[in-house]
Amino acid sequence: MRRPDAQMRRGFRLLFLLALLCLSALPSGLMALDWEQHGQHRLAKLTVKPSKRIGFQLLPPGGTGVAFANRLTRQLVARNRNLANGSGVAIGDVDGDGLPDVYLCGLQVDNRLYRNLGDWTFEDVTIKSGVACPRQYSTGALLADVDGDGDNDLLITGLAKGTRLFLNDSSGRFTEKAGSGLFPKLGSTSMSLADIDADGDLDLYVANYRTTNYKDRPRGVNVEVKQENGRVVVTPANRFVALKTRRNDGVHLVELGEPDFLYENLGSGRFRALNWTGGRFLDADGNALKKPPLDWGLSVMMRDVNGDSLPDIYVCNDFFYSVDKFWINQGRGVFRQAGHEVVRNFSMSSMSVDFADVNRDGHDDFFVADMLSMKSEFRKTQRANVMSDELNLPVTDARFQPEFSRNTLQLNRGDNSFAEIAQLAGVHASEWTWASRFLDVDLDGYEDLIMTTGNESDVLDADMMSIVANSPQTKESHLQNMMRFPRLETPNLIFRNEGNLTFADNSSEWGFGQVGISNGMAAGDLDNDGDLDLVINNLNAPAFLLENVGSGNRVAIRLRGRAPNTSAIGATVALKSGKLLQKQIVIAGGRYLSGDQPVCVFGVPHPGLSLSAEIKWPDGSFSEIQNLTPNAVYEVSQIGAEFRSDKAPNRVRPLFEDASKRLNAAHVENPRSDPAGSPVTAGLPELGPGVCVADIDGDGLDELFVGAAKGGAILGLKLAQAPQNESITASNLTWGGNSKLIRDSTTILAHKPPSSGLALLAALSNYEDGLAVGSALNSVTSKSTRQVLVASLDSAGPVSMADIDGDGDLDLFVGGRVRRNDPFLSVNSAFYVASNEGFVPAAGGELLEGIGAVSGSVFSDIDNDSDLDLILARQWNSPLVLINERGRFSDQTAKWKLSGFHGLWNGVNAGDFNNDGRMDLLMTNAGRNFRYNEYLAQEIWLHVSDFNQDGVVDGIESVWDPYLTKRVPLRDRQSLAAVLPWIAGLFQTHRAFARADIETLLEPAGATPVILKLNTLDTTVFLNDGGSFKKTGLPVEAQFAPAFGCSVADFDGDGNDDVYLAQNFFNVDSETSRHDAGLGLVMLGDGHGGFRALSRTESGVANLGQARGCAVSDFNGDGRIDIVTAQNNDRVKLHLNATGSVGVRVELVGGENNPQAVGASVRQEQDGALGPKREIRLGSGYWSKDSLVQVFADGGSRAKLHITWPDASVATVPIPNSAKTIKISKPDEVQIVH
Repeated sequence: MRRPDAQMRRGFRLLFLLALLCLSALPSGLMALDWEQHGQHRLAKLTVKPSKRIGFQLLPPGGTGVAFANRLTRQLVARNRNLANGSGVAIGDVDGDGLPDVYLCGLQVDNRLYRNLGDWTFEDVTIKSGVACPRQYSTGALLADVDGDGDNDLLITGLAKGTRLFLNDSSGRFTEKAGSGLFPKLGSTSMSLADIDADGDLDLYVANYRTTNYKDRPRGVNVEVKQENGRVVVTPANRFVALKTRRNDGVHLVELGEPDFLYENLGSGRFRALNWTGGRFLDADGNALKKPPLDWGLSVMMRDVNGDSLPDIYVCNDFFYSVDKFWINQGRGVFRQAGHEVVRNFSMSSMSVDFADVNRDGHDDFFVADMLSMKSEFRKTQRANVMSDELNLPVTDARFQPEFSRNTLQLNRGDNSFAEIAQLAGVHASEWTWASRFLDVDLDGYEDLIMTTGNESDVLDADMMSIVANSPQTKESHLQNMMRFPRLETPNLIFRNEGNLTFADNSSEWGFGQVGISNGMAAGDLDNDGDLDLVINNLNAPAFLLENVGSGNRVAIRLRGRAPNTSAIGATVALKSGKLLQKQIVIAGGRYLSGDQPVCVFGVPHPGLSLSAEIKWPDGSFSEIQNLTPNAVYEVSQIGAEFRSDKAPNRVRPLFEDASKRLNAAHVENPRSDPAGSPVTAGLPELGPGVCVADIDGDGLDELFVGAAKGGAILGLKLAQAPQNESITASNLTWGGNSKLIRDSTTILAHKPPSSGLALLAALSNYEDGLAVGSALNSVTSKSTRQVLVASLDSAGPVSMADIDGDGDLDLFVGGRVRRNDPFLSVNSAFYVASNEGFVPAAGGELLEGIGAVSGSVFSDIDNDSDLDLILARQWNSPLVLINERGRFSDQTAKWKLSGFHGLWNGVNAGDFNNDGRMDLLMTNAGRNFRYNEYLAQEIWLHVSDFNQDGVVDGIESVWDPYLTKRVPLRDRQSLAAVLPWIAGLFQTHRAFARADIETLLEPAGATPVILKLNTLDTTVFLNDGGSFKKTGLPVEAQFAPAFGCSVADFDGDGNDDVYLAQNFFNVDSETSRHDAGLGLVMLGDGHGGFRALSRTESGVANLGQARGCAVSDFNGDGRIDIVTAQNNDRVKLHLNATGSVGVRVELVGGENNPQAVGASVRQEQDGALGPKREIRLGSGYWSKDSLVQVFADGGSRAKLHITWPDASVATVPIPNSAKTIKISKPDEVQIVH
């Protein structure tokens, strides 16, 4: 009986010795993890080294053993520039030892696999692993379990080699899969894996670029362009397309890329390519593709974007015409291209993409990297051929999706449509960028943005491009010239997420400012300390291994999924800490030429709060972990995950419902014609239309009128009152007889003169013809049109009416918006007073001479002295505050503390936003999502003069360059040469011009220009404190796009005034991005001067076009305020209030000379508390007029109205019980209408 015991003891000793032997062979880094099993997950607590540093530490190659450097000679780049796209890196555990290994791709060197030994030492195991891939230009790599056997296989792409698959035998030795079904040719680049059809295995998308580039004169590529039967024919048609230019006979030849491949996984390392035209891919309209896209694919990411657990596809494509593809998974592996209502625009030369919830609102946003330099100098020398000036691109069409020559940051609006806000966020420029990714570097719970940059050959250098264009068109000359292009070595970048939709460059502070040419980048926890380290593949320099040295609190989560998706690719991991919810999706590949280790790392900024995690597995099952420990690694198994019914989100009915179909009306613009031709004045001919609401027929409900372009007619519409049949459209009102407009209309007001019926006052713009003849202001009735004011050199813009001289009738302000030959300085505005002869110039008109371009006007009693003051919105200037003192105005802008706010002010309105009885101001501006935003701290200067003596005053912008430490022109050499003809001779190269300061450029002009300054772009509320205005911040959504129209009303019926902004501006020069991130913004006031922006789903407002004027009215008489918005060259949008609380409609009736009671004010009292002050006015916002009928919240039986009539007399009127509509006439006559 003792022998078995002895045998057992000897067996245990043997097992113990074997265990010790195995442990001694394990990397020391792995031994640092002490796992504890807890049900279906295990955890390892981490010992985080204290550190004062945040960010990364570059480790020397000699200490790590990673002695790899990707090589590429200039001679080879000269023959094939596509090779300069570089190579990538993949991180993953190839031998199952628990530490991620590193695989690096080479172009003129073999690829290398480095086994992680722990403690930041690596062993080159390339030869014995069989993955050197000699004699090929390797581009991308991805380590993932392709065949579902539990180990990481290797996918490699190469130029002219397509895609290759190497299967892992579980020990880190690989064998290339024969018969994989992967295409072995083309210029393949990046890859991504995901289960697109919910069959459990991972399908593969491969982006293809092109093996050669026609600009390098490859052998065997001969292009022929000819005309056949009136159309242009190009051969070879599968490689080139001819685009018509502005010249009747001109064409521009565009080289096409190669088709990408989406492979269906058949198991056991076999794939089948899906047919692009077989019904699996649909265009934005839902039609099956008729031919495969031929794009220049650089990156692809497959992951769920819209929260339906189906992986979508985003493909980054290089060059103009090769637009990014955003494929939304419709289920069962069918994809539909995202249309203009989802994504408004794209980057032009897209390199890489990443997704993250950057503002922690629970919705995924995404960033796309391009190659705009951060330096003004380089922007002037790197001149991409965007062809915007050459081609007739429909940039003003809201359905068109333009390409921008810069990075884009697409912010999810909450309904999986996106607003592009890179310029507001400060991430629009990052040099020639390749890889980009979100990663929470400082572990504060917000993901930061990391990018690699540089290029072996700066092929955008304008001086070299000019040399090439003027050189002999031979192969030898081409090679010599290509060798002369400068090498572009730039720093890699990290932008810290500030948590407020802005980012700050922290590259140097966080140890990431290395200068060179960096391409692919991958992340992994290389030292098992629970944060993500980085490996970067550099061109002609050693690879970077960057250790993450931060000591912030973290939680790392790794997943073990069911076979064949053993890494749970596609799973969503959510970490909740107090109110902070972080989410990440496990991806495979998706990086520029690279692939990460599949691990999710979360920052824990408040470790004292309770932590919980939820995993939604790819098959829809869930796992939960409560009470997580900070500074720990969790490994979670799908075993035991449970299915549950996802709670359907509560669908809240929006505040407004789109009733635009009932109007069936649109503004039609004439073809663009900008006589100035300057970037600063782009879009001046398309600034309208305005909109006016008024009760024309006396039925108690307002009709609406929309301005028109030259040759059109003012559009009048009466909404059919048929709530039970919403399909009934509005009826058209004939207004102005059959006469057509001889000029574009601007402001429209509905004015009722004494002893006369209601008429429209319509202002006209003479900017395009510049003639001081014909009408500037017409009176329009249903049957006729008559001239009220003759045109002057100043083109009329805003118009407002008030009794400015206290004589009881209404006088007139006409704002000069622009002059044809001087848009900036000598623009005059004017007062006109009513007389028996009509409107005549008022005394004291010199106050308004030369005040500059006025865009908006409003009369409001801001000093509460019972006469109406005038506030003007001006371009390239401060607002203007003109205080009325018994009929005489004086400029008191400085006294009211607005003189320091120099903006691009468009519209102005007044409202009592903090319920104190004083009128505050709402002023619309360009918004911070604008080209000027990055220079705002040092002001943008506009140098104004007739520089070239052609009789036209021009404006030239200058900005402070922090790199050159001087003020430089904003625009490029070619643009300025049109205004400053001496530019070409003074600066014979782009580089010389790029380094010049503005004084040197303007010196030959002789005369000193006038300088206008810009220091604010914010659409702003200014609160009135009883003698001055104080700026108060609006929600950041108010700054997403230029705003024009602005209306004030109580939309939700809570007794506090809210605001509405009409947004967007498309008419920009070719160097400026279209401003299309607005939808029309509703912001609810809190009664204390604060506002909350409503999302699209909350407000129900989604105006995709260029909104201009807007007005508010209760069009259907239901006691709720509705909104009408006029869009330039687009539909008129009507939004009827659906869920606001029903209020009481109040109409004031004035005396004989002022029957509309313009200038009166009303406040409602409820239970002793006074609500906001309302004013009755004609002309406000942007070229528009709101309803004169006020809607007040239902105040109950004790509510009363405090009225100040235009003559300063006051009255207090109780609101009759149950009244829905009341009409109040002086003296205190109350009529219950309904």
